[in-house]
Amino acid sequence: MIERAALTPEVLRIIERVLRIHGGSDSRSETYIQAPDVARLLGIKTDTLAKWRRNDRGPKEWIRTSATSVSYPASEVDAFLRDWKEKRTPRCP
Repeated sequence: MIERAALTPEVLRIIERVLRIHGGSDSRSETYIQAPDVARLLGIKTDTLAKWRRNDRGPKEWIRTSATSVSYPASEVDAFLRDWKEKRTPRCP
């Protein structure tokens, strides 16, 4: 595990830049959405989204872009949103 002290704001900015350029570990470019925007898309509070992260719920593959900021891959948010809507939509007999 990386110690917090090693992740200075400068290092976090570099990591964020690299992730934006290279799309994480995947060679394809991936768009990331910040947590407040994800919460807005889902119609929930950012605190609820944070709780979901701690409980391994919600969109996966999130990354910490700074000490206080988290972003999610747009593809994961889209997949979660489709699955979540499907589960919440009542089925007619």
